[in-house]
Amino acid sequence: MSSHHIVREDQEPAVIVLTPELLLQEKYHQLLEWSPTIICDFSAARALDSYGIKVDVIVDSNTHTFHQSHISFIPLESTVLETAIDFLWRSGRKQAYVLSEAISLGLMNELANQELGLTILTQEARWMLIRKEYAKWYRASELLEVLSNSSYQALGAVDAIGDNSFQTRQDGIVRIIPELNTWLWLKEMY
Repeated sequence: MSSHHIVREDQEPAVIVLTPELLLQEKYHQLLEWSPTIICDFSAARALDSYGIKVDVIVDSNTHTFHQSHISFIPLESTVLETAIDFLWRSGRKQAYVLSEAISLGLMNELANQELGLTILTQEARWMLIRKEYAKWYRASELLEVLSNSSYQALGAVDAIGDNSFQTRQDGIVRIIPELNTWLWLKEMY
């Protein structure tokens, strides 16, 4: 294994695990290849430990004993997610993945006001927080959805198929451009 898989520069996104079972899926298990900082609550830490996955930070209202070494405990200030995001921001981190099955639209709107760059990974989709122009190559017939608090442009190889829903018409680059000083969530379906 090369050293970039082991040495942490705190530049890679952290992984906040709210639904530990998602890390068993190959598409998300790959996140572990670059040894990210993994943050979760105590019950998720126990589940991850049973899968052989090392945890770095446990967010909990109680300090528990845990047999893995080098674990930091941080006190639960509000929700696990909000406490983890605050911890990462205060630590100088800029990006995080959130693995969860239950993210409400209200919470997504609240998270969009955080300074941290976030990507929410669920069983069926990836939600990316976009604050400036975003461009990516997509295959034909991929489905995209936008959750936005303001206007935006969707340009390139993409057709609108409903309110804030799009399908790529051919292989090619799609550009999503939010209005200046605003944000949007872009949903990529699996």
